Amino acid sequence: MSSLVIGQKRSMRHQEVPSQGPLGIDADKPDLAEERPGSMLVNNPIVGQTSVVSPSTNDDMVALREHMIKQFLEIDKYGGRIIGIKEMGKLNVKAFEIACAEKFRTTKAADASSKLYSLWQQRITDVSWNPFNTVTVEGNHQEVLNVNDDKLQELKKEWGESPYKAVIDALMEMKEYNCLGDRSTVYELWNYRADRKATLTECTEYMADRVQELTAVKRRKTRR
Repeated sequence: MSSLVIGQKRSMRHQEVPSQGPLGIDADKPDLAEERPGSMLVNNPIVGQTSVVSPSTNDDMVALREHMIKQFLEIDKYGGRIIGIKEMGKLNVKAFEIACAEKFRTTKAADASSKLYSLWQQRITDVSWNPFNTVTVEGNHQEVLNVNDDKLQELKKEWGESPYKAVIDALMEMKEYNCLGDRSTVYELWNYRADRKATLTECTEYMADRVQELTAVKRRKTRR
């Protein structure tokens, strides 16, 4: 079983800078500052000039995100599928369930799906299988996924596009979070409604809404 890492291997583009906007936002529109998580520049509201964020501020934002992840894991891991935790680098089980249901259309589908999912979850965590090619772009070495890898093509041919895409997505998430070396997964705050990484503002608002709901329930019980 692959180990779980909480934000330790996150690339620079996943670090966030403080928002200059209002607290209230649309759940489908991330905060403008958090849309550019790798940026080290913010607008100075006093002199109207662009200034560099100090490393300590950036580190604080990373630490805050990691703390928020821990809080979600403790009290509301999946967040009702609005704001919650997603394991980056883990296969989407539904893709395998759908493929097997279409192929078998019997009670065997569930068993086949479980076996196929387990096989590929184990396969993508096997460091001996490397479906990436190293290419040089402007003097820099980059890892590029080989979509024509024999195992990937065999999966696509036998089970269709859905499981094939699920495996590619998981591998690309591992690459994005620098986990190809040990094939671990990473916990990330996720906006399931918008299908993207959740901003800290969204997570804070979601937590506040849950507190208000619990407070209202407690008051109603007290009045009875």
